[in-house]
Amino acid sequence: MREQAMHPVDLRYDGDLVSVKIPKLYNGKPAVGSAVLVDADSLKVLWSYGGDQIGEIASMTKMMLMLTTYLMADSGLITLDDTVYVTDEAPLMGGSQAYLDRGERYTLRSLMKAVSVASANDAAYLLASYIGNDSVYDAVKMMNTTAEKLNLKNTRFYNVHGLPPSTNAKEIGDGVGVVTYKKRKLVVAKEHNVSTPIEMAKLGISFCKFPELLEWTSIVSDSLWDIDRKRPCAYSLNNHFRLVRKEYVDGIKTGFTAKSGFCVTASAHKNGRRLIAVVFNAHDQNGRDRFVDHLFDVGYEYIAAIESPDSVVTTDVTYATIP
Repeated sequence: MREQAMHPVDLRYDGDLVSVKIPKLYNGKPAVGSAVLVDADSLKVLWSYGGDQIGEIASMTKMMLMLTTYLMADSGLITLDDTVYVTDEAPLMGGSQAYLDRGERYTLRSLMKAVSVASANDAAYLLASYIGNDSVYDAVKMMNTTAEKLNLKNTRFYNVHGLPPSTNAKEIGDGVGVVTYKKRKLVVAKEHNVSTPIEMAKLGISFCKFPELLEWTSIVSDSLWDIDRKRPCAYSLNNHFRLVRKEYVDGIKTGFTAKSGFCVTASAHKNGRRLIAVVFNAHDQNGRDRFVDHLFDVGYEYIAAIESPDSVVTTDVTYATIP
């Protein structure tokens, strides 16, 4: 499975096989920056809107952190039941958190769940510290190595969670820096993590080759306990991607910063077929999710049509667009 997952995904795009209109804002501007819809089984791009445009990916970054970690576990270098002590640095992350406390112990499995469901930056930083053998910088390099092996030429990581870069960081190499915060040295990005919708779809296809990863990303809500139950109560994990409440949607990862807008790499599996939808720089969360839902509807309508023995499908077929 590990070798299969590390084989680069070669997508074919011969023009749009379905027609999708981009939703507009009240001022007439597009409500999304770029997007693609991919049939993960046939490896065909069904529709693309700026699919090769490079953009900031925010917390979609965590897909690569999780995949890199899982590949290490799959190869036997680590196990998902390994115990990790919370460091001084991990609780200092901003943004979405699981509010880990110094000295608590967690399994890698529970940290992966916190990263998947709650997009917890503190859990991501702790996870990276572990796989990098106490070096988050090395974990960043490992993520970029995985991207290279997957032939993601326009994808680049400068931190492990997707938080915005720090302008006052001291660079330690490759666009990665260090800042001192509360007397602790934190590894931070000096540049934004970037990719393209097409390459995030390729990463999504590789990610989906591991069913356990999808089991985590499809969780709607759960709780997080440390191994020793030192916490007064479990921390509630709630999935940021609302479409996982649909039975056939199984993740994968959302993201948001002021620069990236609302973005997502999403997976759906229905009637034995998997679709991947990627949206960059949507104007708002609800609009992003409605648009992804629409893309999946269009994709499965198309698949049903071409699989019907009585159907005749041409590349100019047009489906209903968002009102």
